[in-house]
Amino acid sequence: MVPSTDDRSILYLQGLRRLRAGDPRAAGALLTRCLDGNPTHQGARRNLIRALLASAEYERVLAQADIALEATPDNAELQFARGTALNGLGRPHEARDALTRATTLDPSHAAARLNLGNACVDQ
Repeated sequence: MVPSTDDRSILYLQGLRRLRAGDPRAAGALLTRCLDGNPTHQGARRNLIRALLASAEYERVLAQADIALEATPDNAELQFARGTALNGLGRPHEARDALTRATTLDPSHAAARLNLGNACVDQ
């Protein structure tokens, strides 16, 4: 059953609360249900990506990041998530490309710089 608009809002807010409380798996489940009812909810998708990264669910991170990047290809945070997932999946060459793009888009993105260094070492 697809959640109603009110239910999706509740699921989104509950997902954010679980993410902030340090429970990324519960957050991921709630945010996934929110997206089931509204696949274009970019806030839910970006927070789902954060939850999946925290849970090291790299295949799902990559899939969600690719969907989100279709709408906003020049988003440094999404490129960072994509690169981090690729590196976690043992694909450092591809990770390096996404992380380089992230640092180009946002030169102050310290985590992207760190992960770029890790991807270069892992090659």
